[in-house]
Parts: sequence; C-alpha cells; structure tokens
Amino acid sequence: MAFFQRDPALESWGDRLIVATRQQFPTLAENQLALTWLVYDPPAIVNTGGALSPEAFWQHPVRGFAYRGVERIYPASVVKLVYLIAVHEWLEQGMISPSSELDRAVHDMIVDSSNDATSLVVDVLTGTTSGPELPAAPLPPGSTSEI
Repeated sequence: MAFFQRDPALESWGDRLIVATRQQFPTLAENQLALTWLVYDPPAIVNTGGALSPEAFWQHPVRGFAYRGVERIYPASVVKLVYLIAVHEWLEQGMISPSSELDRAVHDMIVDSSNDATSLVVDVLTGTTSGPELPAAPLPPGSTSEI
C-alpha cells in the first residue's frame, strides 16, 4: 500500500509517460523502468527540526502515481551513475584533474557501490573535502570568520 493517495490525473499522465518511454526505447525491459511521482500540494508542509510531529505531518495528504512503486530499487545507485557521467565530462573539459585515486574511487563507486568512494568523487566534483562530524551545539560567538 502506498503512502500517497492515487490521483486520476497523475495516473493518466504517468501511464502516457510510460507508454511514450517504451515507444522511444523499445528494447527497455520491464524491470528497467520505474517511476514514482509525488505531489505535495500548497501549502507545502515542511518538517524542519521537529516543527511537526509525525502524526501532524501525515495529516496532510500527498497525491501520487507509481509504476513498479512497490519494488525495492536503490536510487543511490542511479545518483552514482550521474556522478560517473559528471566525472567523465569534467575530465574531458579539464574541469578536474585525472588521478589514480579518482580512478580507484570511480571504480569502487560503480563496481562495489562504495559510499566512501562516492564521498571522494563528490569531494572532487564539488571542490570540497569531507571532514569530521560537526558538533550538535551552535558555534560559539566569534568563532566564525568574516567573509
């Protein structure tokens, strides 16, 4: 059972999208396509920092459509494919530098689905470095530098 309410308009659009996709990609197997579409109607209820209890949050209905929505699919692997494409494009454009460590991380990210390797790839793509966990308390006054 889905956590959203089925919506006839979304179902019509979703069904048409699935048909159009299959026409565009006829060799696509049944298990190579899935779609879940959720609509949070205004006003969008956002639960930031416990502003709403779970009970209060679920009082606001969500409309949706799903094709193969009950099957377990791991979207992190899809995101890793996007990172793979970005790495290859950015290497080709000279936006990042090649290295044996990046090659290893890309390999481990795709072949082993390594989250640690993915972290390094994200660091390279974003120009950042993962660091230690931040403390739960706010930073003390005067501890931030002015820009």
